[in-house]
Amino acid sequence: MDMGGHSMGTNGFQPRNIALAQDFWYIIVGVMGFLAGCRVVHLYASQGRLVSLLHSSVGVLSVRY
Repeated sequence: MDMGGHSMGTNGFQPRNIALAQDFWYIIVGVMGFLAGCRVVHLYASQGRLVSLLHSSVGVLSVRY
C-alpha cells in the first residue's frame, strides 16, 4: 500500500509538535512532583500533630491517675 511518501517514524512530526509534546510531559511531571511534595508535607504535619496529641494525652492521663 502506497502511503504517498509518509513514514511511520517520528520524522513525520514537525519539530514544533515534538517540543509541545515534551513540554506537556514536563508539565505533567512537574504537577505530579508538586502534588507528591504537598502530600509529604501533609503527612509530616499530620505525624507531628499525632505525636503531640499522644504526648499531651499521656501527660493528662498520668496526672489524673
